[in-house]
Amino acid sequence: MQWLIIGTGNVAWHLAQALTQAGESCVGVVSREVGKARTFAQTLPFSLPAYSFEEIADISTDIDVVLLAVADDAIAVVCEQLTALPTPLIALHTSGTRPLAVLQPLADKGWKTGIFYPLQTLSRQKMVDWSQVPLLLESADLPTLHALEAVGKRISRNVVFSTSEKRQWLHLVAVMTANFTHHLCTVGNQLLEKQDLSIAILQPLLEETLSKALLPNGANTQTGPARRGDSQTIERHLALLQDFPTWQNVYNALTNSLLEMYDKTASGRQG
Repeated sequence: MQWLIIGTGNVAWHLAQALTQAGESCVGVVSREVGKARTFAQTLPFSLPAYSFEEIADISTDIDVVLLAVADDAIAVVCEQLTALPTPLIALHTSGTRPLAVLQPLADKGWKTGIFYPLQTLSRQKMVDWSQVPLLLESADLPTLHALEAVGKRISRNVVFSTSEKRQWLHLVAVMTANFTHHLCTVGNQLLEKQDLSIAILQPLLEETLSKALLPNGANTQTGPARRGDSQTIERHLALLQDFPTWQNVYNALTNSLLEMYDKTASGRQG
């Protein structure tokens, strides 16, 4: 199929390459500013024409699919601008939080709509192994869903049909377990650097912890002072964080969550 990419962010950048490697044809990239689209195209390992939204109706190349790889809040606006195209096509968005219904204005005009959501953190500093990336698909049109499945299976070994509600829950938990963990590591590294230490020494611990957390009985493998109700260690940690009140609060919140989950009481604690 012929794909027109809307957006110039990380998702657009990675999916343009994944689709091309899977044998699909990307025929152009569109941005509000054509200069951004041109800069985006220059970073790809293949040639890709660049367009502004005002030029969409003038694109002469055949298009089968319009991929909306844009910020969540921009999806509705882009839908309005796509009505300039003379023929109804397939419109897909890549959001983890927005429902299929956000594309309804296009569906009302005869477009086929769907979702093509890669459940992975994507940045240009690091390529990903697409064969391992879960691709969550959704469409109310069965032929469209089957077409997306065929494309998805050429990209990944993990193609999943998902409703909007389940995808939103997956996205929520992905943020909690991945984005927050990344942030905790970043802050942890900043704290260690103040002591002339590197977070690299924690890599074996972090890898082992994650491997255990992903086990079917992962909750039973939890360790640490909150797991065993060790109030003295907890208080010492909070004292070390006295100059970092925000992180004292985070430490407290996570500790209290652990104490509640494992029905532990750390007596004498403050907060």
